[in-house]
Amino acid sequence: MNQAVWSYSESEPVANEVAAAADDIAKALSVEAVAVDIAEARGGVSAQKKLLLKGPGSPGVSPEVAAEALYRAAKKLLPSAILVGATRNGREVASRLTFKLGAGSLSEAFRLSVEGQMLVAERNAYAGRVVAK
Repeated sequence: MNQAVWSYSESEPVANEVAAAADDIAKALSVEAVAVDIAEARGGVSAQKKLLLKGPGSPGVSPEVAAEALYRAAKKLLPSAILVGATRNGREVASRLTFKLGAGSLSEAFRLSVEGQMLVAERNAYAGRVVAK
């Protein structure tokens, strides 16, 4: 699963949005898009490829456990990028995962694109008066 763009969110509606963004980025990079679930597979998340990571069962996975599970899998499978939904828990998962991987992170991006082989994000700055790339 090397050279893949992963997507994760604990919220099923957000997971679908993030999976769609991962699919667009993966196509632009000519790699696979993979939706990641932890503990139990969710049938409502539409993705061509899914990765199920072991974890505690319902009612939900804590941000600490999700970040650790994603970290362990990422260290073995080396995805090109990991997109995490911007939910309350998702922000914490992304922060913890970024620290564990020693990687960069960008929050609150409203548009992702690929320029060459580089992933480019756009987000608002200065109270929405400027779009930073």
